[in-house]
Amino acid sequence: MPDDLETLIALPASQLDSRLHRVASFIETRSREGRDLTQSEVDDLSLELANLRVAVDRQQQISTRGRAITEAIDSHRRGVETRSRPTLLVSESNLREHAAALAEGRPFGAVETRSRVTAGGDLGSAGAWHPGAPQEPRHVIAFAGIPVSPLTGRTAQVPSYTGPTGAAGVDEGVDHGEYDSVNPVSLTALRYGRWSEVSALADQVDELTGLNQMHAWGIARDLDKLAVAAVEGSASFQGVSVDIQEAVRTAVLHVSATVYAAETQLVIVGQPADLAELTGTQPANADDLGSYAVRFAGARLYPTLAASPNLITVFAPSAYRTFQSPLQSASLIDPQDGSHKFGSWLHSTGVAQQIAGSAVTAGAS
Repeated sequence: MPDDLETLIALPASQLDSRLHRVASFIETRSREGRDLTQSEVDDLSLELANLRVAVDRQQQISTRGRAITEAIDSHRRGVETRSRPTLLVSESNLREHAAALAEGRPFGAVETRSRVTAGGDLGSAGAWHPGAPQEPRHVIAFAGIPVSPLTGRTAQVPSYTGPTGAAGVDEGVDHGEYDSVNPVSLTALRYGRWSEVSALADQVDELTGLNQMHAWGIARDLDKLAVAAVEGSASFQGVSVDIQEAVRTAVLHVSATVYAAETQLVIVGQPADLAELTGTQPANADDLGSYAVRFAGARLYPTLAASPNLITVFAPSAYRTFQSPLQSASLIDPQDGSHKFGSWLHSTGVAQQIAGSAVTAGAS
């Protein structure tokens, strides 16, 4: 009796091919010898051939689905690589471990693997109080969606592209133009973090949440300073204009046309006072007279004290890249004086411009 279908499906593809070849050879041999097949042989060979064909078809389907699943996993990994951004807050579970370690007189360190948490607090003042729940501070890398890759060493490299120009088509058999405007950009990682000396009474999570929040705030300021300086430094200067709104509209359209990105995907950064020139009260209806603009000419607005005064910069976040490590934290007791210390930090490279022309700066007169 031939093998059943489940057994055949489990065989390697090479064995299925061999079985198909064996069946065909058996029938050809009988034909050359001038001998007819018995009814039993006809039944067995027909069943085996049908099962082999189904098994081959199923294996092809499985292989196709397997490739689709693999591609989906790879796509997800690439998406995580560009979308994931290290949290700036130490998770609540790790804060509890830090507090317990400080109370027990032992050091503790952790690397964050979870997403955003909310935390807040007062530094152990007397009386009744509640820690509250301030959100993790935002920063321009996360706000804009600048791609972030995992940092695996002290240095990293990314390619920088100068956009190709348009050209006329050519006849069949004629070489089309070469594109070779690619240059590597080298990046070096630095550490961004804060540490604080904490009270010897730091044996509760609530006494660390306030410090954790301020550490995250400090790191966010550091990252803003890093990223905004890189964006402004890579931007082309459009000049000083008496009509800053018109100048910024022109900059938005120029960046959009250069990098082939929609205006809604761009970000405008500047000092709060400078961005105020682009905003104003925009009532939506009678019950919403306090509406305010969070976009201008389609692009999102990001006010930051890290921006240069009297300059407004439009950039395409997708044209930049940085490398960052996960947030780490540590607590210890200094053996010299018995003081308790708690800190958190991450490592980040600079922000590299990968597409030339992806940022334009306008000056306000």
